[in-house]
Amino acid sequence: MDLINLSAEPIDRLHLWIPHDQEAERIVFTGCLPEQIAFIDRDGRAVVPEQLAKVCRNRPDKFDEEFDRVVRWAAESSAAIHEAIHQVLAISILF
Repeated sequence: MDLINLSAEPIDRLHLWIPHDQEAERIVFTGCLPEQIAFIDRDGRAVVPEQLAKVCRNRPDKFDEEFDRVVRWAAESSAAIHEAIHQVLAISILF
């Protein structure tokens, strides 16, 4: 299992929040709330734990809002990483 910590929490604490019966190839933490944890199966599909499913059913607007925020954050982070790599490679090519 691949654990990706994008939250401010220490990695050892995150292990305590993983449901014992949860099967996932990759788990992504963007925070400590249930709706901030993504479980990804081997085929790249999101596996929704029951507690997250409850949040989605009870507050679909909150889920959509958080999902949109995470998608924006991922796009911005990816662009920033690509730009940083481009700058490093461009400088190293000059020397």
